[in-house]
Amino acid sequence: MIVYISSTYNDLKDYRESVYRALSKIEAVNVIAMEDYVATDQRPVDKCMSDVEKCDVYVGIFAWRYGYIPPDHDKSITELEYRKAVETKKIKLIFLLNKKAKWPDKLKDTHCDQINKLKNELEEKYVVSYFQTKDELSEAALAAISNNLNYNKKLNFLWLFLILFVIIGIINTFLTFQKYNSISEINFSQNNIFCYITEDKSITFKFDGKGNFDCYKRSKYSEDKKLKGVYKISKSLISRNLISLEYKNKFIEKATIEETHDSGSIKAFMLNDCLFRSCN
Repeated sequence: MIVYISSTYNDLKDYRESVYRALSKIEAVNVIAMEDYVATDQRPVDKCMSDVEKCDVYVGIFAWRYGYIPPDHDKSITELEYRKAVETKKIKLIFLLNKKAKWPDKLKDTHCDQINKLKNELEEKYVVSYFQTKDELSEAALAAISNNLNYNKKLNFLWLFLILFVIIGIINTFLTFQKYNSISEINFSQNNIFCYITEDKSITFKFDGKGNFDCYKRSKYSEDKKLKGVYKISKSLISRNLISLEYKNKFIEKATIEETHDSGSIKAFMLNDCLFRSCN
């Protein structure tokens, strides 16, 4: 995780360094602050914008100074960094000096209109944290970054779980497809007589292993009826494989495969709520 620390220079130097040291102790965190540039508030704008864009988390620290406004710009570098974090949709952790905190007048702007306007915007848009001492600030920043790391770990675990779930699904689909492909090849070469029998009627399917079947229907009140047709397995349906029973190329019924033998041949199928089992 790359963390970018933004603040004005001289007034918050000790505070920024305190946060820098605290976050640098976390192995998973790479910290970038203005000390990585030059010892001045007049740091290179393009470099700052580039680093904000590359970071994962923007940490903004604000007191009573608005900061240096570079040539050809109408905003300070500190505000430009914040705007870039907004533009690039970074995680933003905002820390404001508590208004009750004692602060030297020499570290305040003569006119605070610009910094007050910026801080008011931050308070309106974000849940900000307030600090009075550098220890309070570093502890709050450390806690916030740790929470984000834990959240990312949970999120990464969730993504890993979903990826594994998808991979398992793909493997299962492939194996199922292979399984039912073998069924379509073996068809009913084994156990090719299937019966459904009740007290009132019986229905028997007899397959010849070449795609033809004879269907015999018998009841108490009628003689045997015989149909001749062909069957096939619908390969477009993998999870619930179907046998399509056809007669003269016209669809009659579809039957759902319920059980198979270890060899892959069909052991039982369901047709019109009737379970047909192998009679061989």
